[in-house]
Amino acid sequence: MEERIEQLLQKYWEGESSLEEESELRALLQKAEGYESEKAFFGEISSFHNEETPTLVNPAAKSSGGWEWLKIAAVMAVFLSVTALVFQIQQYQERQEEALAYAQVMEAFELINENMNKGTRELEVMEEFRYLGTPLELFEE
Repeated sequence: MEERIEQLLQKYWEGESSLEEESELRALLQKAEGYESEKAFFGEISSFHNEETPTLVNPAAKSSGGWEWLKIAAVMAVFLSVTALVFQIQQYQERQEEALAYAQVMEAFELINENMNKGTRELEVMEEFRYLGTPLELFEE
């Protein structure tokens, strides 16, 4: 029996024992003579397991109402700042799109003006033929 206790104690101190082996060691130590320090150690461990864990209160968890309002105010300030920034970015993008559309319309008007001037120049040649029919009109009257 002492041999088994020594084997189990060695495994226990090396951290290689299983729960069943630890239970067996406790049972053997209760029956065996000697091993007073080991008996006291395991007795303290078992009494430690039987104790209730005290409820700890974190004093930092209790906060005053002022800090809570300050946190809420900070969050609201950040939210409003981000919202204003997004709104300004949208307005800037709209202005850029309007400027681009205006430039495209002006380019189209310039193209139309160019084409109309070409057509007008070609009609100037026809303007000279306008007087060809005038003598006939004079004699027919």
